[in-house]
Amino acid sequence: MNGRLAGSQHNITLKFDYGIGGAIVMNKQLCTGANYVAGEFGHYKAFAGEDARPCHCGAKGCLTTLASVSGLKRNSGYTLDEFDERLRGNDPQAVALFGKIAEAASLAISNLITFFNPDHVLLTGMLIERIGDLFVPFLRKRILETIPESCRGVQLVHLPEKPNDSATAAGLVIHRFFDVPLDQLSL
Repeated sequence: MNGRLAGSQHNITLKFDYGIGGAIVMNKQLCTGANYVAGEFGHYKAFAGEDARPCHCGAKGCLTTLASVSGLKRNSGYTLDEFDERLRGNDPQAVALFGKIAEAASLAISNLITFFNPDHVLLTGMLIERIGDLFVPFLRKRILETIPESCRGVQLVHLPEKPNDSATAAGLVIHRFFDVPLDQLSL
């Protein structure tokens, strides 16, 4: 295994994108759940009261309703570009919304860390690419404040740029192709 999680045995990957997805790996095994939907982090109940917006899953208060690119647009009216611009311009509404999103995400991630005790949490996706320089430091600080001491060895890492899926797939194919001994190739 290569990349940011190469030495990890127990990790959680969270992708903040159009939706919010995740993967949980324990003992180097992907946890899939009974119905193969383990890691649906976007449906973690993170918002309450007036911030608990209806979600397409049929529930209310899911993290994806505000902390995903599509939820941001649907429930606040901001595209990711607009949100980024207004946030960096110190627009009071955007700053307040960022605070709600960052607080909800950090507490949700803190609960995952406390529950699963991973050695790494990897953050990726369009939201991380665009506002990660603001989002990740907030998450890191708040998570360390809210997790038990026994879990504070966790490493929070992020991908500031989403890997090119085509290049990643091509690299994997080439890597696997050259792993095959030449005498086993049928020409």
